[in-house]
Amino acid sequence: MASFAVDGLSPKHLDALLRFEKDHPSTHLGLMALRKIILLSGRCGFPSSDVAKAKSEALRRLPAYASPPILAEVISHLADSGFVMTGYVDREVSNCLRAIMRSPAAKPNVLAAAKLKLCDWILSFDTFVQHREKIKQRLEELKNGSDAESIMSVKEIEFFLPALPTDTEYQAWKSEANLLLAALSLEDPSFRIPVVRAARFPNSVRIDLDATAKLPTIAGLGRKRVRHRVGSLLEDFGGKLLDRTFWKLSEQRGKVVVLLFSFTSCAPCKYMDPCLQKLAQQYHEELRILTIIQDKDLETSRAAVDNAPLSWPVVCDSEPGGLMDQWGIKSFPAVFIIDVDGRIASLNANANANALVEEVVSDLVEKKSQNQTVNGSRQ
Repeated sequence: MASFAVDGLSPKHLDALLRFEKDHPSTHLGLMALRKIILLSGRCGFPSSDVAKAKSEALRRLPAYASPPILAEVISHLADSGFVMTGYVDREVSNCLRAIMRSPAAKPNVLAAAKLKLCDWILSFDTFVQHREKIKQRLEELKNGSDAESIMSVKEIEFFLPALPTDTEYQAWKSEANLLLAALSLEDPSFRIPVVRAARFPNSVRIDLDATAKLPTIAGLGRKRVRHRVGSLLEDFGGKLLDRTFWKLSEQRGKVVVLLFSFTSCAPCKYMDPCLQKLAQQYHEELRILTIIQDKDLETSRAAVDNAPLSWPVVCDSEPGGLMDQWGIKSFPAVFIIDVDGRIASLNANANANALVEEVVSDLVEKKSQNQTVNGSRQ
């Protein structure tokens, strides 16, 4: 049987994958070739780059594979954000998802996965539309020689900003997302995003039914999305820290909380550490930070933290069905900022995140201080 073994990100390797898929259309291995391109391309490259062109072609071909149930797993690797980390608004992801949803061949679990991913794509713009002016301000600071850490360069922000949806356009998208989330709550309770394991052919995978059964359902993830909106009261949760103590959100009430979802080899996540260290020092009494790391095992997380010590607690979330799986987090870094009352103030602030996180945290701390002043004057 034909197989492929391509691991590089060069144009030659990506072209080889596209040729392989073209020679094996509508087959499992053809789908695996497209999956490999999506995994390799990640969120890198401008639209004119060879990597982005290969990804674009893979997304164009993907709806032809709407029938295999394993497509639901491939869909989960499409960018959770509507932009790539280098800045362009990746509307081809939404075009691909809508094409899958229109396909008469799509299996019900694939349709549910596409609806969930499209909701994530739409809602990922919340922070950036809300803080459009702050991103513009950040651009001017970088142009003027600011030495602060930034995930995105001047060129990338200049490319990204004009491609953001207008306020009117985004409101229409949000209305669509609300309808999709309502539909997801009615989905078959057995539908889940599959967990896959390596198969015997290079770069091929198979569904692990036992591991999949431990994950939350797609309907459950849809309900979670409804609850995880800006302004919503976040349900209590906790986790065992690397120092073997236990952390609970409810015990942080009265403090601003930053939740950072990460993994050890995530380079953009590391860009956030200096920003969080600065905030931890500046708002020592008012701020609490928690990093949730998803690594293959506890020792990997422990070694990473030992090599680059953090001044805040860390939870290792390596088991299937853990916090990241429950919340459906697939894109990193993912940042949730919680206000002093336990409500979500900002979520998924993961592009040019430092400036946005600093702004939201400082605003929340200032608001708390003002409320304390007002309450104190009344007494």
